[in-house]
Amino acid sequence: MLYAAATGTVAEAQDDLGFRYIDGKCVNQAGDEGLNPKLPGECGDLRGVNLREAFLENVDFSGANMRGVQLSAAKLRGSIFVGADLRSADLHDADLRGTDFRGADLQRVNFRQVDLTDANLEDVDLQRGNMYQAIMRRVNLRSADMRNTDLRGADLTDADLTRTRLRRARGDSRTLIPANLSYDELIGRGMVFRD
Repeated sequence: MLYAAATGTVAEAQDDLGFRYIDGKCVNQAGDEGLNPKLPGECGDLRGVNLREAFLENVDFSGANMRGVQLSAAKLRGSIFVGADLRSADLHDADLRGTDFRGADLQRVNFRQVDLTDANLEDVDLQRGNMYQAIMRRVNLRSADMRNTDLRGADLTDADLTRTRLRRARGDSRTLIPANLSYDELIGRGMVFRD
């Protein structure tokens, strides 16, 4: 399997060791748990890899360990990150339209100025994330944990914030909220609006 990095170089991934994301774990046919080294795909171990500006649309990254991965300006439209670990990853300016992040760990992720239109972030941990000026139209954020997340200038038009934890999440006068919610209700849920 090949993937292109931002520099235009092509790196070859190591062999696919057959680990797949099943019932919340990465296992092979023998039932052993593990990851596929450097594989940009399901159960891949991509910790710290530079995939800046890579074209990886519609790729299944379920269960992958992508801690600290560099994905800024990457094209990831329609990709699947179910159960993936993306803690401290850099995805600023990435195209994430229609992606599925259900159950992913997104603590401290840099989502600055990303497009998450129609993405599914149900039950994700987004604590202390940077979503400054992120486009989040029609995003499913049901039961997500967005405590201490920067939402200044974010567009949450028609986003589903049912049971979303918002304590100390920061917005400002440019933050667009869903029409079915009021600023007072969001403040009552712990969100802070300051310019």
